[in-house]
Amino acid sequence: MDENREVRYQITPKFNIIYELGMPTGRKIRTALFTLLVFIILTFLVAFKAGSMSIVNNDIFKNIKIDKFLLILCFVADLVTIIRLVGTIVFQSLQYKHVTYTFYDTMMTYEDDFLNQHKKNIEYKNIKEVEIRRTIWDRILDYGIMVIYTNADNDRNNGLVIYSVKNPKSHYNVIDKLIHSSNNINNDKYSEQSQNMVNEQLNNKNNISNTDTNVNKMENPEQNFKESLKNINK
Repeated sequence: MDENREVRYQITPKFNIIYELGMPTGRKIRTALFTLLVFIILTFLVAFKAGSMSIVNNDIFKNIKIDKFLLILCFVADLVTIIRLVGTIVFQSLQYKHVTYTFYDTMMTYEDDFLNQHKKNIEYKNIKEVEIRRTIWDRILDYGIMVIYTNADNDRNNGLVIYSVKNPKSHYNVIDKLIHSSNNINNDKYSEQSQNMVNEQLNNKNNISNTDTNVNKMENPEQNFKESLKNINK
């Protein structure tokens, strides 16, 4: 279990609304913000029309009532859109707080336990490459994303993307060191095991050879007796 392993490092994405506006993860925030701007513009247009008509043409009472009704609808739409925008921001902020990337001695774990629980383990020996991606916008805000590639054949499972990483270069240095040090230890252990297997095989061959020699001597007692006589005569 993960609880029994020693945690070497941990990353939690940092929510920044300005940064999210330029990220794929901020699509819902951008949509809600764009919808709000559209409704605000419509509200101003309807308000301007209602005011101009009440001043220019006082006889069209029905049209003024319609414009006022539309103005109320626009204000309601603005309020609903504002609530949606705030709810989207709060929801995404809470979700980021429940996402963790935990690094142990020989493996890493991705876990999201906000609503629907999602957990994924990746062993360091299966990691092929770690990459940092940063746009100009990322570098201005000192953010970035990290991509961890694995040896999986399935494209859906081929790696992991860590979004919204603050100061990604420092995280990259630590993670890269952890992965390489673990892989080097595993390679040393593998080499040692391989050498031990080779030595064991050689010892087995020598034992078999000695056993065969002793068996041959036991199968030829007459020849052994003659050789002993020769040694005595000498």
